[in-house]
Amino acid sequence: ASRFLADLVAQDRIYREMLLTDRVGRLVAASGETSDYFQADEDWWKAAAGDGHTPGASVSDVRWDDSSRTLGVEIAVPVFEPDSNVFAGLLKAVVDSRELLAVVGGVQLGNTGEAALLRRNGTIVFSREVGDPNARFAGAETMRDRLAAQPEGEMLSGASFRVLPAGGEARMVGIAPSQLGRSYDNLQWVVAVSQDESELLAPMQRVGWYLLGVVGLTAAMLLLAALYFSLRLSSSVTEDLVLVERARVSHVGDEHAADASVPPRDVPPSV
Repeated sequence: ASRFLADLVAQDRIYREMLLTDRVGRLVAASGETSDYFQADEDWWKAAAGDGHTPGASVSDVRWDDSSRTLGVEIAVPVFEPDSNVFAGLLKAVVDSRELLAVVGGVQLGNTGEAALLRRNGTIVFSREVGDPNARFAGAETMRDRLAAQPEGEMLSGASFRVLPAGGEARMVGIAPSQLGRSYDNLQWVVAVSQDESELLAPMQRVGWYLLGVVGLTAAMLLLAALYFSLRLSSSVTEDLVLVERARVSHVGDEHAADASVPPRDVPPSV
């Protein structure tokens, strides 16, 4: 059994250690040398074994494992006797957190964006840049305030805030709860995505300038159109006035001509 577990670990390096215990916590098989023989006093064993009648899977937080010399996650599942539901023991795998959480480190948002898994107290579970399990997130205090402000018993649906690291550029941070907390109460992790404010807002600023340019061009075109039609209307009115004046003058001239063509009446001689 130990050779089988050792072969599993050798073939897939996401597993750094695997071991099997019996129903009371004594070591049955292991992929390599372990730090101790009796496992029932370990937290992972107690969490998975329960009262011995209703065992279940357990997943630990990221922690340092002395046996595998790895910063990993301990995953334990119950083993039952063949063809029955009788609890026979537990199988534990220590999973390398860097391999397990690589999907988080692979998130790249522009040049300054990154994602991280955080505990609710602000310590970093995993991020691409930080490998220290005791390191704290730059916006830890603001995040704790947001989490404390949520109604009792409700899950945080999501929040965003602005942080100003010491000696650094302002960053925008968005947080949301990890779904692991629904299954494992000890894993109340928060997913945080952050990016420099200038880079995050740069596309919106460009769109704003484009919009401003479009508004300005539209206003200029409307002004030119209004000026053009105003000049056309003014010219048309002027032409009409000239024609009216010419018609009036012509009409007055015709009246004078008609008066000149009428012969004068005979005027009686004065007495």
